[in-house]
Amino acid sequence: MRKIFLVSLFSLALVTAAHSQGSQDTLAVVYGKMLKAQDSTPVSGTILYEKLPYYDDMGMSSVESDGAFELQLVQGETYNFSVTKQGYKKYQKEVKIDGSLNFDIYVVEDIVELRKLENLNFVTNYFCLIR
Repeated sequence: MRKIFLVSLFSLALVTAAHSQGSQDTLAVVYGKMLKAQDSTPVSGTILYEKLPYYDDMGMSSVESDGAFELQLVQGETYNFSVTKQGYKKYQKEVKIDGSLNFDIYVVEDIVELRKLENLNFVTNYFCLIR
């Protein structure tokens, strides 16, 4: 019984050591700024990143008031970046991480236009007019 337990423990140690050596990913620094597309002023908020195609690595990063962000992501992988912020249109972009990368995110302000309708007439008592 002891020999079986020792052999199993030794096998488990070998598998764990082999797995930890094979799974060392190289990280790359991704940095940039989140800016308003209309005038390039900085925008603070949150960036969601997801590793494609299986979304097995994902997270959120906050953007400073000066618009700056910095992430450490796995080199050689493709990530989907998205920003959802109130008052702005949704931003989404796929980026392949090949070494350290600098890219800016330009979010478009969602402007609501109000229009005044003049000379708009509604028919009232429509059924009375049909007779």
